[in-house]
Amino acid sequence: MTVSPADPGPVAEVHLTEHAAVVTLSGALDMDSAPLLHWAVEDARASGKQIVVDVAHLSFLDLPPLHELLAPLEDGRSVWIAGPLAAEPRRLLQATGTDRALRFFPHVRDALAAAAPG
Repeated sequence: MTVSPADPGPVAEVHLTEHAAVVTLSGALDMDSAPLLHWAVEDARASGKQIVVDVAHLSFLDLPPLHELLAPLEDGRSVWIAGPLAAEPRRLLQATGTDRALRFFPHVRDALAAAAPG
């Protein structure tokens, strides 16, 4: 018999690099997760660095967290999406047209390379 661990729930963490603030998302981000994402995005915004969102482990994205994710656009900042995007979050971005406002990279390392000057 195999026992699987309990779902740890959604995660939104910020890691600062020399030229970027990487917001790592994992799990399912639904409307109850919006405050979690709000604070992660605010930390990334406050850094003044390029915001890179690692979506490699994101399984679901609802509208309220998407709104939080796009908040830096209101300041004229850009949001870069890095990593393979699961089908459900991709459909939401396409259905809302927000995919046109974002820049996509195949992996975080590609986004970090683009954020570096020179």
